[in-house]
Amino acid sequence: TMLNGLKNLKYLNLINANLENLEANSLNDLINLKELNLKQNQISYLNSCSVFNQTNRLKSINLQNNYLNVIDKW
Repeated sequence: TMLNGLKNLKYLNLINANLENLEANSLNDLINLKELNLKQNQISYLNSCSVFNQTNRLKSINLQNNYLNVIDKW
C-alpha cells in the first residue's frame, strides 16, 4: 500500500477520502500510529482484528459519519 515505510507516522487524517473499506493488514507498517481519523467516508464494514493487528499504540479512531453496520473482532 501507499502507507508502506511510514513507521514513524503518529497521526493519519483520512477525512472525506471516499474510503469504502480498509483492507486487511493495510495499516501494518504504521506501528507508531496514535490517532486515525476516518471521519466522513463510506465505510460500512470493518474487520478490526485484521486491519489494526499491528497498531498497538493506537489510542483514537474517529469513524464518525460512516455507514458502519458491522465491526468484527475488536
